[in-house]
Formats: sequence, C-alpha cells, structure tokens
Amino acid sequence: MRSVFPLGASAGETVEVEFLGHNLNDSMEIAFARKDIRAEVLSSDYFRLKARISVGSGVPTGLHDYRVRTSRGTYVGVFHVGSLSAQRELEPNNDLAHAQKIALPAMVDGVVEEADYDVFRFHAEAGQVLVFDLLARRSGSRLDGTLGVLDERGNELDFND
Repeated sequence: MRSVFPLGASAGETVEVEFLGHNLNDSMEIAFARKDIRAEVLSSDYFRLKARISVGSGVPTGLHDYRVRTSRGTYVGVFHVGSLSAQRELEPNNDLAHAQKIALPAMVDGVVEEADYDVFRFHAEAGQVLVFDLLARRSGSRLDGTLGVLDERGNELDFND
C-alpha cells in the first residue's frame, strides 16, 4: 500500500477512504479487529481501492488494526479514531499569504505532495499549551514530515524534524 486518505475518522462518523497501491483490483474485504468499525468496498482497480468506513459511536480514540484482503495477499494497517472532527486541508496553503485558517482544537487531514508545504493559521493565547501530533509514520506512511510554528510575521518560534 502506497497511501491511505484520510487516515482516520471520529467516533460516530462515516468516511470515504481511498487506498492507493498495487494489485487492489480484486479487493475482497477490509476487516477491522473491532466489530464496531465496519468497511464496505465501493470500488477497486489495480491501483486504487475506495471504501466507506463507519466508526461506531463507542469506539475509543486511538489506532485500530485493519486488513485489506485480496486474492494476492493481505495488507495490514492502522486507522486512527480521534476525538475531534476532521478539517480537510485546502490548497493552496503553501505560504503565509495563503495559510488555511483553522479553529482549535483541530485534527487536520491532508495530502503532502512532493516539495509541498502546508501552512495553517490559528489563534493562540500567550502561554497556551498546544500539542501538535503528526500521525503519518504511525499509520504506515513513508512521509518524513517536519513541523514549524511561526508567529503572525513568519518568525519561527519552534521547529521539529
């Protein structure tokens, strides 16, 4: 599997998820370890699988194992169930002038293309504690992301690689 988008949903939500990879044309099922997370295969071809995933309202937050089963083998992955509704990244948001406004607290779903920057604008109070969590690696992505926090003038306040 090359990519999965979005990587998760909130408890009680139903989302359409796109899996990209190879040999997906005969995808038979997506099975979750939990019975209250259900998946329905909508369509599949060699490179792409589309599914509808429904997360029960009582599913706890965290990473939940699933398996995509095809005639050629099985892919094992994790699906993130969060406590926040997801906000989708909107392009263009590659620089301060086009920063996407988000309201905190937030979970943001996005896709990073080659040489892509995603810039978000939000309000924070002096001394406020914020937690930023890049979920890509734990969900099987090959993304080696970095995170920078800038002030309203673009001065770097913090950076993590």
